Amino acid sequence: MSCKLRDLIRSVRQSKTAQDERNIIAKEAAALRKAFKEQNSRYRHRNVAKLMFMHMLGYPTHFGQMETLKLVASNGFADKRVGYLGLMLLLDERQEVLMLVTNSLKNDLNSQDQYVIGLALTALGNICSSEMARDLSPEVDRLLASPNPYIRKKAALCARRIVHKMPDMMEAFVDRAMEQLHERNHAVVLTGVTLMIDIATAEKLFRAVIAQSAPLLCRILKVLVSGGFAAEYDVNGVSDPYLQVKILHLLRLLSENDESLGDSISDILAQVATNVDNNKPAGNAVLYECVKTIMAVKGIGGLRVLAVNTLGRFLGYRDNNMRYISLSLLLNTISEDPQAMQRHKSVVLECVRDDDDSIRRKALDLVFALVNPGNAKEIVQELIEYLKICDKSFREELADKTCILIQKLSMDPSWYIDSMLNILVECGEYVSEDACRSLIITILNAKDLHQYAADKYITAWQDCKEDSNAALTQVSLWLCGEYIQADKVPVFIELAEKVTNDSNLPQSCHSYALIALGKVCARTKSSDDREKIYSIVSKMNKSISIESQNRSMEITCLYPHKTIYDSVFGPIPALEGMDEVADPASSVDLQDQESSVDLTKLLGIDEATQACTSIFEAYRDETIKIDVQFFDSNCYDNSTIHFSAKYYNQTDATMEEFRVQAAVPKHMKLRLEAASAGKIAPHSSPVTQKMWIVTHGSDKVVMKIRLMYVSKGQKVVKVVEVAFPK
Repeated sequence: MSCKLRDLIRSVRQSKTAQDERNIIAKEAAALRKAFKEQNSRYRHRNVAKLMFMHMLGYPTHFGQMETLKLVASNGFADKRVGYLGLMLLLDERQEVLMLVTNSLKNDLNSQDQYVIGLALTALGNICSSEMARDLSPEVDRLLASPNPYIRKKAALCARRIVHKMPDMMEAFVDRAMEQLHERNHAVVLTGVTLMIDIATAEKLFRAVIAQSAPLLCRILKVLVSGGFAAEYDVNGVSDPYLQVKILHLLRLLSENDESLGDSISDILAQVATNVDNNKPAGNAVLYECVKTIMAVKGIGGLRVLAVNTLGRFLGYRDNNMRYISLSLLLNTISEDPQAMQRHKSVVLECVRDDDDSIRRKALDLVFALVNPGNAKEIVQELIEYLKICDKSFREELADKTCILIQKLSMDPSWYIDSMLNILVECGEYVSEDACRSLIITILNAKDLHQYAADKYITAWQDCKEDSNAALTQVSLWLCGEYIQADKVPVFIELAEKVTNDSNLPQSCHSYALIALGKVCARTKSSDDREKIYSIVSKMNKSISIESQNRSMEITCLYPHKTIYDSVFGPIPALEGMDEVADPASSVDLQDQESSVDLTKLLGIDEATQACTSIFEAYRDETIKIDVQFFDSNCYDNSTIHFSAKYYNQTDATMEEFRVQAAVPKHMKLRLEAASAGKIAPHSSPVTQKMWIVTHGSDKVVMKIRLMYVSKGQKVVKVVEVAFPK
């Protein structure tokens, strides 16, 4: 005979090795198989209990499934209780043997014992399959009308599973769920509200029917908020916070697209927001759900300020969970009332300095959404100050987003230049190439600030203690090549020579140094400086970098031809109106073209093949707009279309987790780069994505684009078909 359950547990715990445990389980499993074959009903409940323990340890227990069904069919309550527990633990809805238990469940649902009915409803609510839901739903519907509160709450929870498995049965349970609200027992009301939430979430058509219960829900909520103390339902001084949260959740679902209902529940929402104790976790849970409801309901804009202020109080708590969910909700709802959010700007900036990494990142996202031209300088200055002391793990993201903020909201070029200099000095190794490129374009177009920027950046470069600051080195080299004064040329030559000899810097810095040396050589009048530059450049002919070798050979080959050399290495004209450096040919200042070499004639390119960039609107609706901009390369190869897709956010909410998938007919080939950003702010600069389509001579080009993003917490998928003009 096998041992008792407590002896088995003690033996397993005393096992010194995994092998000892396996030996004990194997021995006990053999004893259980023997007992099952002997049809030993006296110890069947004990054997199934040991079987459940073995299952929890991860060992196979399929050989005892039939014994579980026998316990379920027995008459004793103790055996039936163990049988139903084993049924829920050892079997699931995919097991074919589960069909054999349907009759036992039906018999128990018709039992006179409320606890037997409760066992059957609990098991059905956990393992119900579609077939069982269809067969047993009449019994569950009948039990929902039982006068016994214990049975009614169990039946409501079981109905949730049936509705999930068989959505076409929702209509049968809507009225029953609404009847639960008239019960005085809070557990019955709670399960009824939960069932209505499931139905309203799964099928919006039933929301109008459930909305008829809104006045009753408001009365229940008012009693909970303003009623007296009830020890049975009190949780830390808050009356039944579980039921309050569920009612608020249901009201939020019902009033999403019903402004009239939103007006009718505004009073009770104001009472909850002002009367609930916010010094206890239970009260904070109710307040948080109330804030979510206020933010989601239309037509009650006056309460949004109260909701935002409540979230602002949450940000001052020590509990990191409260602060995180407050930041998340503020971020999701900032488009509703951005002015009210501005009052809590200082608290949000403090959260950026928090020790918790998740809070810092969420607060940084919120700061990114809060910033506007009026507060940009203040916020950027705060972020730059924090860059000096923040952790290295957070510095890259902080530097990247600060650069984006500066570029996005820079109304004053001098402020943009100074702010970017501060970032490059503090953490240049974390600044992206795109940020450096945008800075260079800004300086190039700000003609009055050329010398100012050159002096400041060259001085900062000289004083920089970080030898590996590649971004500051590259920008400074570019400025030296374009705008350095004659008296500073010797100092520049020494610095550039150090760059070419520094193996710790990336090869791109060596290329920048060579080009800058070539440009300075074209402008300087000192023959000594020219000879020294030529000597430094010539040494790079033997560099291990192919790029550096090419640059060096190009400069040394052009050096004897002074006229061509001075023209090639002349100053770069301003690129007016440039957003990207992808197509400079269409933005060259025409006033400066006469002083430069006409490279198109030198290369033999026909004028008809020059700048043929065009843009057409591929798609537009109330949420998103897609523009397609063709690049010049299309004009040279009729079989390949090279273009950039630009995605504009037409809504008032940020599109997060933005992803794009595209497809073309089988006889064509498609290549696309990653999108320039993972989110699109409302009514701001677009997210761009470069694409190439090899058409193989086909006249009709059609492409399908799938757009995936998250807006206001909802996942959105759009499929767009784009037909290209011939």
